[in-house]
Amino acid sequence: MQRMKRYLTVILVVVCLLPSICVMRSGQAAVCLPEQSNYEIEKRACWISYIDIEENLAEKSEAAFRAKVHAMYEEVKKYGMNTVIVHARAMGDAFYPSEYFPYSEYLSENRTFPGYDPYSIMVAVAHEEGLRFEAWINPYRLSMGEETTASFKNTSFYEKYQPMILEYEGQNGTCLSLDPENPEAQQLVIDQVVEILDLYPVDGIHFDDYFFVDGMQDNLMQEDKMQAVNTLIQRVYQMIKQKNPDCEFGISPAGNPDYARSQGADIDTWLSQDGYVDYVMPQIYWTDRYKIGDEEVPMFSNRCEEWLQLRTNIHIKLYIGLALYRVGENSDTDLDWVLRTDNLAKQCAQSYGMGYDGFALFRYAYLGETVAQQELQNLYDYLKKQTGILTSDLDAGIVYTAHTSEFGWQEAKTDGIVAGYPRQGLFLSAVRIQLGSDVPEGNVRYVIELAQGQSEWCMDGELAGSTEKTNPLLGIRINLTGKIAETYDITYRVYVSEQGWTAWGTNGSYVGGSAIQALQVKLVKKTE
Repeated sequence: MQRMKRYLTVILVVVCLLPSICVMRSGQAAVCLPEQSNYEIEKRACWISYIDIEENLAEKSEAAFRAKVHAMYEEVKKYGMNTVIVHARAMGDAFYPSEYFPYSEYLSENRTFPGYDPYSIMVAVAHEEGLRFEAWINPYRLSMGEETTASFKNTSFYEKYQPMILEYEGQNGTCLSLDPENPEAQQLVIDQVVEILDLYPVDGIHFDDYFFVDGMQDNLMQEDKMQAVNTLIQRVYQMIKQKNPDCEFGISPAGNPDYARSQGADIDTWLSQDGYVDYVMPQIYWTDRYKIGDEEVPMFSNRCEEWLQLRTNIHIKLYIGLALYRVGENSDTDLDWVLRTDNLAKQCAQSYGMGYDGFALFRYAYLGETVAQQELQNLYDYLKKQTGILTSDLDAGIVYTAHTSEFGWQEAKTDGIVAGYPRQGLFLSAVRIQLGSDVPEGNVRYVIELAQGQSEWCMDGELAGSTEKTNPLLGIRINLTGKIAETYDITYRVYVSEQGWTAWGTNGSYVGGSAIQALQVKLVKKTE
C-alpha cells in the first residue's frame, strides 16, 4: 500500500499539465512546488504541413474533417508532443476563408470553400486535446514549381498582386514569390497575420525558412536581403504583441547558419536583440556520423554548438528542429539514420543538456511510418523521464526541480536529466529533491552552500535555497537514508560558472565551487 501511495504521488510530481507540483512521502504532508512559468513548459512540437493536410483532410464533410483532426492530434499526443505547428498558408493560398489569399487547393482541388471553416476546427480541437496551436506561414512563397505557379496565376489574386511578385527559376521550374523588399508585399504578409489573430485564438505564429531562396535575386547583397527581411520581422513581432502579448512569434531557419544568413535570415540579430522573435528553431537535420570526404564529423553536435553560441539574449528561446522524415534513410553521407534507432532520443537529450528549450519533429506523416516506430518509442521513453509525461508505467527513481534566477521553477526532472540552463548565464537559487516510485523505502537528504554558508539539511521535497532569485547556490551534498541506502548510491554533478560540469559526487560528497547553473541527479544500484 505504501509503495502504491508513493507511485501515485510521483505521477502528481512530474505531470507537467498541473499548475503546481505536489509530492508526498511516507508519514509526511504533501509538499507543493510553486507554479511553473510559461517559459518552462518546453515545446515538444510536430509540424503538420500542407502535404499532411492534403493527405488526411482534403475534400471531407465537416463531421469527417473534425473526426480526422481529433485522430491526428491523438497520434501527435501519443508520442509526447504538446504543440502542433499547422500550415495556415504554404504558398499563395489559405487553409481558411481569407480576404488576402485564395482557398487552398490542398483542401479542395477546385478551391471551393466547403461551407465550414477548417482552420477554426483545427484550432479548437487542438485546445480540446490540450495542445498548443501555432499557425505556420511561409511569408513570401506563392508557388514552388510549374504546376503551382500555373495554379496561382489562374486566380484573381495573381493580377491583383503582380506588381509585388518576383518570378524566378527554381529546381522545379518557374516559381513565384512576394518581393521581400516591396513595402506593399510586407504589408500583405502583416495583414494576413492580423487576419489570423483576429479570426483564431492561436498560441503562436510560425515562419518557415523560405526567405530569399536559391535562384531568387541571387545577385542581391546578403546585407540587403537581411535588411528587407528584418523590416518585416520587426513589424510582424510588434503587431503580434499589440494584438496578443501572449502569442509567440518564432522562425525556423535552415540548420546551416551560413546558409540561413545567405537567405536573408539575420539569425545573429534575432538571437541577440529584443523586438524580433520569441524563439528560433533551426532545422538541424543531420546525425553525428556525417561524412565529408573520408572523414566522419559530428555534424549534429557541431551545428547545435554553433547555434547555441549565437544566443546571447537569454530571453530568446532556442528550440531545435529534428528530422523525423530521415529516420531509416540509407544515406552515403549521413550514416546513422540507417545504422541506429535512437537518433532522435539522443539528439533530444543532447540538445536539452546543452541548454535548448524544446524541439519539433518534421513532420506528421512520418509518425505512422513503420521504419520510424522504434525511433519514436526510444524518443518517447526518454521524454517520459525528461518531461514527466503522465503514463501508467512511470518508473522514476529520483525527481528534482530547480528554481532559476530568471524564470523561476522549471518542470520536474528525473533520473539524470539536466535541470537548469548550462552556459546560459542563469544560476539556480533553490532546489527540491524527492524519491520516485520505483525504488525501496527511504529518504533523500540534501544540503546546499550559499554565500552565507551551509544551509540546514532538507529532506524529501523540502525547499533548499531561496526563490528571491538573488542568492545563487554555490554547492550541494546529497545522500540517502533508510532501506534505499542499502541497495542504491546517489550520484550527482553541477554545472558551475567558472569551470563547466564538475566531476560526479556520490553519497554526500561535495560538488560546486561557484554559482551553479544546472544540476543532474541519478540513482545507481550498488551492484551496477
